[in-house]
Amino acid sequence: MECQKCKKNLAKRGSHFICQGPCQGTFHGGCVKGLTADIKNGRNRIYCNNCEDDGSEEEEQEEYSQDFTKILKDIQLKVVAIPGFKKQLDSITQSLSMLSDKYDILIVEHEQSKDKIHKLEKTIADVYVIS
Repeated sequence: MECQKCKKNLAKRGSHFICQGPCQGTFHGGCVKGLTADIKNGRNRIYCNNCEDDGSEEEEQEEYSQDFTKILKDIQLKVVAIPGFKKQLDSITQSLSMLSDKYDILIVEHEQSKDKIHKLEKTIADVYVIS
């Protein structure tokens, strides 16, 4: 079997491009212009360069349009979620502020308790010294 473009023999095993257009030709991957780029971009190509016609360009435009529509919907869903995240962030900020205030109060009370304990221990020591 030979490549329709370069007329060189195709390997018995390996990757070949088989056109699904009118020519139904078999090509080396490198002989089909833009095939490698299409594969890297995740596009499924079915026509060789000779069989690409206006109809396939319309299909490509429709495919791109569908891709853009999907991307736009994804963006819109994420944008709609932003106000909810802002409310959650505000709630978390308020909770953190309240917890910080309570922590500060607990630290002050702890210091006061330590002072009271120290004074009581001193008083007890003085009572034992006097007696």
